[in-house]
Amino acid sequence: MKFELDVLEAQDAVSFVVDSVSPKSLTGSNSAVKIRVSENKVRFTTYVDDVFASVEVSAKVSSPGGCTVESFPLKRALLGFRPRKKGNAETSHLRLSLTTKGLALMAKTTYPSGTVVPHRRVFPIYEEFIPNIPEINKEKSFFIPTACLVDGIKRVSFSVSSDDSRVIFTGISFVLSDSRLILSSSNAICWSEYIQDVDIQGNISSARCLVPGSFLGKIPKFISKSEGAFVQITDRLFLVQFDNKYMGTALINGEFPNFSSFLKPKSNRVVVSKEILMDNLSSVLYNVSSEENNRVSLKFGESELSIVTESCENSGIPVEKLSGTFQLDFDIKHLEGMIRNLPGDRVMLDFELVTEPVILSPAEDSFQFRSIVAPLK
Repeated sequence: MKFELDVLEAQDAVSFVVDSVSPKSLTGSNSAVKIRVSENKVRFTTYVDDVFASVEVSAKVSSPGGCTVESFPLKRALLGFRPRKKGNAETSHLRLSLTTKGLALMAKTTYPSGTVVPHRRVFPIYEEFIPNIPEINKEKSFFIPTACLVDGIKRVSFSVSSDDSRVIFTGISFVLSDSRLILSSSNAICWSEYIQDVDIQGNISSARCLVPGSFLGKIPKFISKSEGAFVQITDRLFLVQFDNKYMGTALINGEFPNFSSFLKPKSNRVVVSKEILMDNLSSVLYNVSSEENNRVSLKFGESELSIVTESCENSGIPVEKLSGTFQLDFDIKHLEGMIRNLPGDRVMLDFELVTEPVILSPAEDSFQFRSIVAPLK
């Protein structure tokens, strides 16, 4: 096996497949990259903990073949050849070949003075078996524009739980219905729902599944320069392809909880400027010491709001549409995170009793994104 590859393409390809796999395995010795070389193409693949990623790039191939090497040493070596700005040293192409000692990586760095320094790295062959990953079937997939997919994932990622003992809450509910994308997540304290009408292209008009939040949360990082992604959902897999990159994961078994009963009309509604509310919540959060609990009280008067903790108080925040006085107590980190994810300039809070969950939504368009946060007892 022998081929030449552009250094930037190599860095991008290997970083993508390594960073796409489960975080739990990134520092382990079982994280490996499979390299397969065919005519004018090289494919890099990882498969760890039911998460897999693959990318195919063009290369000048002298002889085809394949091998598997440990992922982190390969990624570190490639990033060490990062091209410098004009006028400094530059490494433009890499040569990789399979030898009796392992995978040999060779490169030359050219300096402004004309000096050329050769580099050579050898990576032992890794014996771990990486299975062939399933290919996406374009006939059974649908295309989603990047803007919609990225915005939705970012909006609901905050309320995904990291507690593996409650697996259902570590996922994001992914629903496609009548040209409408609906993403939902919950950590049992907060719940978020993103709804967006979207021009879905393909033969699939409806789908429903529960995808690991740790997997979906990485997609915005990789897809930002693409027009969109092809998505295929099977009985047990969620597959995504954009440009020359491909990634997938096993689905979470189970039904995502139905929170519709909490979305019934409430008798109390408050509207407040998001900018002013966020500025004051952030100010209060910054001043909460590690010895204090995270409890924050929102005290609503006839026309203004006060934000109160054990050690500080911000008052005089103007509010709209309120009759009577109320006090709602929250975990400030959960409340600040949920409000930060709301689109729009004004935040609307709907609630019935001060001990029941509060609906948060943008006042301008409460249907596109809404969330629920439970008050503290």
